[in-house]
Amino acid sequence: MTAILVASLMLPFCIGYCLISLSWPRLGGAWEHLLLKASLSAGIGLGISSGIYFIGLLLFGPSRIVLLVEMLVLISLAAFYWNKTKVRFYSPSPVPDIFTISHPPCHWTLPLSFAIVFLTSMILLSLYIIHNPHGMPDAWGVWNLRARFIFRSGEYWANAFSSVLHWAHHTDYPLLIPCIVARFWQVLGHETQVVPALLSMSFTILTIFLMVSSLSILRGKSQAYLSGLVLASFGLFIHDGDNQCADIPVGFFYLATMVLLFIQERLPKNYNLSLLAGLTASLSGWTKNEGLLFLAAIAIARFAVAVKSEEIKNRLVQLLYFAIGTIPVMSIIIYFKVQLVPPNDLLQSLDHGHLIPRLIDLTAHVQIIKALVNHFLYYSYSLIMLAVCIACFGIKVGEVDKNGIVTSLLTLSIMFCGFYFVYLTTPHDLTWHLKTSLERVLLQLWPTFIFTYFLMVRSPEEVMVPKENRYD
Repeated sequence: MTAILVASLMLPFCIGYCLISLSWPRLGGAWEHLLLKASLSAGIGLGISSGIYFIGLLLFGPSRIVLLVEMLVLISLAAFYWNKTKVRFYSPSPVPDIFTISHPPCHWTLPLSFAIVFLTSMILLSLYIIHNPHGMPDAWGVWNLRARFIFRSGEYWANAFSSVLHWAHHTDYPLLIPCIVARFWQVLGHETQVVPALLSMSFTILTIFLMVSSLSILRGKSQAYLSGLVLASFGLFIHDGDNQCADIPVGFFYLATMVLLFIQERLPKNYNLSLLAGLTASLSGWTKNEGLLFLAAIAIARFAVAVKSEEIKNRLVQLLYFAIGTIPVMSIIIYFKVQLVPPNDLLQSLDHGHLIPRLIDLTAHVQIIKALVNHFLYYSYSLIMLAVCIACFGIKVGEVDKNGIVTSLLTLSIMFCGFYFVYLTTPHDLTWHLKTSLERVLLQLWPTFIFTYFLMVRSPEEVMVPKENRYD
């Protein structure tokens, strides 16, 4: 079983790797470049595999024939990649200077500290999974339940989204996670709890690797290891890595989108990066409904940055490519939402007669703000670490990162306001709604926030190394 599971896991990874390689700039062969590419390949590959499996459901029902389709996709991408590599072989391009971090590498204590914290967190995560192999209630009541419906029901798999089911089963939730789980079960020929547990753990690790590798490229190794320390030492993030829900995966796609857009800022003419960012943003919408809010928020933020930019034409072209990159996955999402599932319970309750009274309900505002304050206390340890970094090192926003940071902060602000609006207008008991979801929706934004934060804060070398001794 292990060999089959590993082989079926490598297929999505290879699809993601070939797709990224077709669009990826030549950034060199250092470990951070390879790790960044591998992290993105794994996440994007799993997302594409989920989409292929869903299309296979529509055409053939639950069947192993989707593996053949995946192989054909991989062969096609590999052929394009091989042809592109042959062309590049005779005219290799150097690593752009803008990616070369000129100040000295970090002291050995930072990578050692990160390694210790990361390994400790992974041991704890493994123990969580062993102790709680079925995840949290939403996992076996929504996400894994949907995968079992699809896997067990044969030609009647669409009954998993029947309107007769209670709203608490959330039949309108996107299917990236259930489709991946059902795909692996289809390959293995039976259900096993190893698959959703391994998937949940994988996205946790991929998120940490993505952050560390991208910041190592964009801001240097010290910033990378510091960000890894903050994220890997955050108990809620690690504990959420075993819940087998979609909050860590959707957070991964938020972060992947931001990483790609920050690299785009350094290579403004490489529009393929915007295509990939559009793909990862749309995959967040195929992961959770909150991802659709993220897609709208980042589109608004990018447009706002574009119209304020001196290079408005080039930025509008980037935005166009971003929109094109969303088309394949958004087509799947639109079909799913329009043809298969009943209306969302939150949107269905929005009527003009009751909206205004809800918005001006001071009691609800006070309750939401209190809940936010209480939940931010869970972040106190990490927030103290971030405050110490600012106090010790100060802020330095590079000119090349300015637009990316504005985009990220504006996106996070729109997302936060969107969450606040949902709680304010919820048709459900507000206390219950806050208790069951607020912790997780804030956690979705946490990796992207940390990533943006460490792009703004000066690195230890920039503070400790005398200016006259720096290479930059």
